[in-house]
Amino acid sequence: MKSELPSRSLPRLWCDLNACGLSGEPGDNCYYALHREQLAALQPAAGMRVFIWDWSDSEVIVGREALLEQFDDAWRARPSDEIWIEARPDETFTDVA
Repeated sequence: MKSELPSRSLPRLWCDLNACGLSGEPGDNCYYALHREQLAALQPAAGMRVFIWDWSDSEVIVGREALLEQFDDAWRARPSDEIWIEARPDETFTDVA
């Protein structure tokens, strides 16, 4: 697990990291519970890279890079690699969960 946040140029999107693999498709490793208001503000497009994250505890976040893709009439985030990041958030993170 890495301990530094990705570049600020990568949009950050709160995600319930427990909501993984909900499609029922074999091998589904996508995340489905994405923050709707943040997602709308990003003006999502298929293939857009984002950093999905959630609070690990009251002072540390955990997350990973993902690609957005449409799923039915919603969006899901497909992990783009196996690297997890755990770090203290900087001033650009807010508790939205």
